[in-house]
Amino acid sequence: MKYRPQPLNTNEVALPAEIIEITEQLARNTHENWARQRMTDGWRYGPVRDDARKEHPGLVPYEELSEAEKQYDRNTALETLKAILFLGYRLEAPSREGLRGIDTSRSSDKELAALGATLDNLDTLDLSSLFTLWQSHNPDQWASTPEIYINLGDSILKSGEPLLAHDVLLEGLKHWPTNVRLRQLQALALARSGATRRANSILIQLHEEGHTDEETLGLLARTHKDLWAQSADVAERNRQIHQAYEVYSEAYTLSGGYWTGINAATMALLLGQTDQATSLAREVRDSCVRELDEAKKKDVAASSNRYWLLATLGEAALILSQWTEAKDWYAQAALAGRGRFAELNSTRRNARLIIDALGGEREPFEQYFQIPSVVVFAGHMIDRPERTTARFPPQLERRVHDALRDRLKRLNAGVGYASAACGSDIMFLETLIEMNGEAHVVLPYNRKQFMEDSVAIIPETDWSTRCERVLQRAADVLIASEQRMEGGVPFEYTNLLLHGLASIRAEQLETRMIPLVVWDGREGDGPGGTSSIVHHWREMGHEVEVIDLARILQEECPEIRISDEPLNTITAT
Repeated sequence: MKYRPQPLNTNEVALPAEIIEITEQLARNTHENWARQRMTDGWRYGPVRDDARKEHPGLVPYEELSEAEKQYDRNTALETLKAILFLGYRLEAPSREGLRGIDTSRSSDKELAALGATLDNLDTLDLSSLFTLWQSHNPDQWASTPEIYINLGDSILKSGEPLLAHDVLLEGLKHWPTNVRLRQLQALALARSGATRRANSILIQLHEEGHTDEETLGLLARTHKDLWAQSADVAERNRQIHQAYEVYSEAYTLSGGYWTGINAATMALLLGQTDQATSLAREVRDSCVRELDEAKKKDVAASSNRYWLLATLGEAALILSQWTEAKDWYAQAALAGRGRFAELNSTRRNARLIIDALGGEREPFEQYFQIPSVVVFAGHMIDRPERTTARFPPQLERRVHDALRDRLKRLNAGVGYASAACGSDIMFLETLIEMNGEAHVVLPYNRKQFMEDSVAIIPETDWSTRCERVLQRAADVLIASEQRMEGGVPFEYTNLLLHGLASIRAEQLETRMIPLVVWDGREGDGPGGTSSIVHHWREMGHEVEVIDLARILQEECPEIRISDEPLNTITAT
């Protein structure tokens, strides 16, 4: 069949300058629509196009396309608009005010409705889903209302990711710079990230503007409490704790809210004002019990406030030295707050303050605040077919998977950081996700090139599919650099990022950060490999958990003789 394309002759059609300025947005949207339709039809990413397996190399973010592929999308978008003009229609740019309002999104009413439904159910989403929602969002569409940023930022904060929450809130503040709730949540994200003074200054500004609601005052008092805990100067500590008490008390007097009331009671206890502390604790306890009873009558036990009501009752019981009752309340709070690591950690911190002030023992209460450990991982890739010395042959997969699962259970691992090369990395991520853990991935360079170099390297295997699956289910995926540099530099940089991010998360949650490797104990193939990572971590003073790949190899494949010489002398018998 002879087919000659005959598109409309738009050579003489000139697009308005405003349209030319948004060429990249149009091209990106063209690609996103094409990719969405492909995925809906069952296609997935593959290093080469395979119609039988429905794999296509173009199913990557727009930024990862080659310049030629991007130009194809630009041409498609612009030629469509030129055809509209050729047929006699007009294109008019909206006003800037119109761009900010919902009315300009009439063509996206269904998407806005779907987004609204999603936002109503954010509490049911895990961190991976929240991250995906943020990563795929349309900034122009979201600018229509601050509630989108408020709800998502708040949900991410509850999941224990203040840095990601801050990114969300910061974008919201670009559109709504005076929104009080966005500013409150930004301050909370900064406080939980360790930027206490910056958070304190934002809240002082809100207070000076006349905002005396419980949330503003309570957060302001919280930053003073944090500054008290952080200071080594006696006079400064005394000033900060008095300010914390005064602001918590002001908030409680104005609002009658239980969370500022219990914190005012705790500050009074720390200042030695025992009578005032117990009086406040009784008031707060009675208020929380009434609210729980009301919720029970209305059958709203799953209310988002339930966790804080139970935790507050635990704190009130501690202040009143009712130790058994405190344990009962904390046990209920632990069940209600399962997976809410940031909130559990906040409750644990307050409980420790009260217990220490009363001269009690922490240990009986620690069981109620089980914050999982954070694991940073590295390990050998699966052996390539051309590898002359066995290290991680495919037949070891089952044993390594079992070893990973056993070790992660023993370490109480709930959060993990790793790259995603075929072999140990992907198996670690799969195992962590199987255990309902939170997986974070850092790729050394752009996803497409990484897949070609480090994943799709063994013919007729499913490593690419498995990699895509873990990347989709990861809480987040960070690209260290879009460009691939030569040598081991990108891998060394990735390892530094992984260690740094894991350390920050562990510090935020006040839990252990544990390095874990699948390693044969020998020098590796070059810089950035498992051996160099182990040496680096040990130089930093870490005790590295090692899954001994050489021992597993010896037990599973006794026909392979392993010598005491360096790796390149291992021979198969």
